[in-house]
Amino acid sequence: MADLRDLVAAALAAADTELAGQPRSGFLFGDIPVTLRLAPTGRIPRLAAMIGARRHPIAGPAWSIDVVGGRPDCYGPLLPATVLRGEAVLRSTRDLYYLWLDEAGGYLSAIDRKRRRGLVWFTQPDRIGSWHVARPFLHALKGLSLDTAWVPIHAAAVARDGRAAVVVGMSGAGKTSIALAAAMTGWDYLGDDAVLVRPDPPTAAALYTSCRVRTDMFEVFRGAMTASLGLSDDAGETKAELDVARLGACRTGAARIGAILVPERAGAQRPTFTRVGRSETVRKMVMAARQSIQGDDDVAFAKLAALVRDVPCYMFDPGPDPFAAAAALGELLSEERSA
Repeated sequence: MADLRDLVAAALAAADTELAGQPRSGFLFGDIPVTLRLAPTGRIPRLAAMIGARRHPIAGPAWSIDVVGGRPDCYGPLLPATVLRGEAVLRSTRDLYYLWLDEAGGYLSAIDRKRRRGLVWFTQPDRIGSWHVARPFLHALKGLSLDTAWVPIHAAAVARDGRAAVVVGMSGAGKTSIALAAAMTGWDYLGDDAVLVRPDPPTAAALYTSCRVRTDMFEVFRGAMTASLGLSDDAGETKAELDVARLGACRTGAARIGAILVPERAGAQRPTFTRVGRSETVRKMVMAARQSIQGDDDVAFAKLAALVRDVPCYMFDPGPDPFAAAAALGELLSEERSA
């Protein structure tokens, strides 16, 4: 196999040719400027919906990402060895980020960090799943974040009065329920599953306006169903796909972090908080991130360790009522602000 850097460079040149007639759109993630071109192929155009709130005119230097589909004649040399295609394949250096995932028929993110250019390739663009529509380009954003102050994490975040609560946890920890309940009761919504954070100053920034709600929570969040774009069933579990921007809850793109919460259900009937050590919080954050955001572990750890130095951290049993949990988060942030 040729040098991976040369293969990525050749693929980027092929994308330049393929997308020469497509417009570039500017977006701001935190303070990271990115321009995107999307191939009008399969479901690729749908990938822009959940980052619409991040759209921003870009006048100066920016990261450039091209999103393409199919065309194995152009991009096939980037495929990992046949025996590896059924698993995740990660190559991460100071110059290059490459992640192949066996999703949606095969999905690749390749970032040339030196040239600030990247490629997202769906080998079967008609099979792009609702997860990718809800969290588009997450791995590409991970790849380009290395030398920035930011790191994407697996967490929910909501903000009120300029202060954010970041709720970190594995899938199923209750992040979505807490974030959506907060959004429905006047908070600014920054995300339910993936957000950017930076340590100095401690800040959470939105990536997406998406929210995915399980069927058992439809009645609880009946008032939010006006934001539903339809149902999905990617892996045997039906979910409603919501665009929270439709609820008017995506008013801000970033906020100073007032507290970091790690949900841990222990049967409490009302929300409870217990201060937890910073090392344990970082461990939980890294574990959660590894579930869906791979690579650059040492750099990510250093950023998260710096983040928790200046932010109070809590174990959080949200109890059975997500609206009560959201109210309790508001009280906690008020107490921390006045402390």
